[in-house]
Amino acid sequence: MDPARAQGLLAALELARADAERGAALDFDLLGGWQVCFFHPFDDGNARSAFLALVFVLAREGVALDGVGPIRRITCRADDPQDAVSLARSIGFHTEDTRRTAASRAS
Repeated sequence: MDPARAQGLLAALELARADAERGAALDFDLLGGWQVCFFHPFDDGNARSAFLALVFVLAREGVALDGVGPIRRITCRADDPQDAVSLARSIGFHTEDTRRTAASRAS
């Protein structure tokens, strides 16, 4: 990923987390607002939108992962139930890993 795209993604992540913190409702307008952080057209808009929506939902539940790179690299098909299971397992793994790291830092 080039530096400009990386900065755009970081800005979108900050917006998504801030919107989650303020209790915003997730809708297409909100999601579209996060996308203006990128140059158009882009070839991974669906994947990026899904990823930003995931970050928003996690943040709304008070979950902030140490790193999102591994999850962002997962490719899922909407019509494949096994892909959804794999994604959920990965999110669970990374959530627990983040919590273990936070607990070890606190002790």
